[in-house]
Amino acid sequence: MLCTRSRALVASAAGLGGVPLSAPWWRHLVGSALAAGACHWRVRGSGRSFSGAVVVAGFASAGAAVAFAAAWAGWCGCAVALRRRVSGGAPVWAVSVPVSWPGGRGSARGGSGGRVWWVSSW
Repeated sequence: MLCTRSRALVASAAGLGGVPLSAPWWRHLVGSALAAGACHWRVRGSGRSFSGAVVVAGFASAGAAVAFAAAWAGWCGCAVALRRRVSGGAPVWAVSVPVSWPGGRGSARGGSGGRVWWVSSW
């Protein structure tokens, strides 16, 4: 079921044994990421996301990234990806969260490679 009147996608009976999966409106998630200490963000298309798009929020602190990932994993009802990247010579922890994105494929293609951790709240 897709709830089209809301800015959150809900795909009922998908994924985790019937647990509804939700994708927050991308602007809400970006505001939350910035408030949690994100140093940068972007929206991109994702073939792995049930919503078809993710917000990737970059954090300088691994602890802040894990806390943010766990909080949004609980809200979405699925694990979210956490990757260690290097940006401008400094390590950045990138958290990818599924979002409702009306703009189609997002701003850029997703990266590949590297180690991925899946963070969940359960």
